[in-house]
Amino acid sequence: MRTSVLLLASALTILPALEAAAQDGRRWIALGSEQSSALVYGTPDSDDLVISFACMPATRQVKVAFTHEPVGAKDGMRIGMELFSEGGRLMLDATGERLQLDDIFVLEAKTTLSPALRRLLTEGRTLSVMVQDGVEEIPLDGAAEAAAGLIAACG
Repeated sequence: MRTSVLLLASALTILPALEAAAQDGRRWIALGSEQSSALVYGTPDSDDLVISFACMPATRQVKVAFTHEPVGAKDGMRIGMELFSEGGRLMLDATGERLQLDDIFVLEAKTTLSPALRRLLTEGRTLSVMVQDGVEEIPLDGAAEAAAGLIAACG
């Protein structure tokens, strides 16, 4: 879990440096280096991060981190997290962790950049993330373009 927490923290520190940081509002952002590639949905120039998909090309494993505090949240809790869009659906087993520095709760799951996940991110207008106590809807405007680097590195 530490690797994705580091990637999440890296994404939070990199966001201010993005060219698009001058505009307000959440959007899909591509991040990448030789060691990792990520697709992030959040607000540039802030610590507002809703969901991220991070991959280390060497392992091709994708870590999905979703900022959400379910009812009864506890470090180490296991919870089902379902992602769906007009492109399909994917069920993931997530583990929760509170990030003390920012006092946010993150649900993290591991998967691969399967054709199903690619379709979820690139087809449709809305990505919905459902956990036990609700659904968060995330617009997919700009996701397909921003996901190109992640798909090239880990698909």
